[in-house]
Amino acid sequence: SSLLMSTKNTANDQIETPLSENTLLLNDTIIQINCNGKDADRKRFYTTVALAVAMVVQSFLLIGVFSYSAFMAMHLVPNLNEENAGSRAGFIASSFMVGRTISSFGWGKISDRYGRVFVIKVSLLSSAVFSILFGIAPTFYMALMWRCILGLCNGLMGPIKVLITEFNRGDTDKETQMMALVLGMWGFGFLINPAITG
Repeated sequence: SSLLMSTKNTANDQIETPLSENTLLLNDTIIQINCNGKDADRKRFYTTVALAVAMVVQSFLLIGVFSYSAFMAMHLVPNLNEENAGSRAGFIASSFMVGRTISSFGWGKISDRYGRVFVIKVSLLSSAVFSILFGIAPTFYMALMWRCILGLCNGLMGPIKVLITEFNRGDTDKETQMMALVLGMWGFGFLINPAITG
């Protein structure tokens, strides 16, 4: 079965926590037996950094295009200028979220079946491929298509949040700290990504 049951002993009763996958990242036995305090902290640090980077990538995919979408539209559409490029630029920017809206529920189901880590890896790899295809698109409609597919293939947000909860195994203090750091990278990405792409 793809679902594992982790039993956590408390003073009064046992709490069963369903897990979606058995990976090195989420293996209770490895964390508790093979890791001393420093090793567990090191594992948590590396996991936090990896998920934070993935969150910055997510924000980059969403807003990185904002600073140049109008120039891209003028480059791809004949006779388009600064006065009438706004609507085409808006289509380029919003097509990513159209794809994400369509596929978000499906990515959640896939992460339940195949694991959060699998979805994060596939999303990052496909994002790299379709970002390149979007950048070299020869026509406006191809650019829209590739950016929409980029959104379709992006399932980062949900699995990252769930993975943080599963990783901390009910330790609300550590979960809160990790969630704040990782999701804080979303806002940090909004701060730096337009400057980088511009």
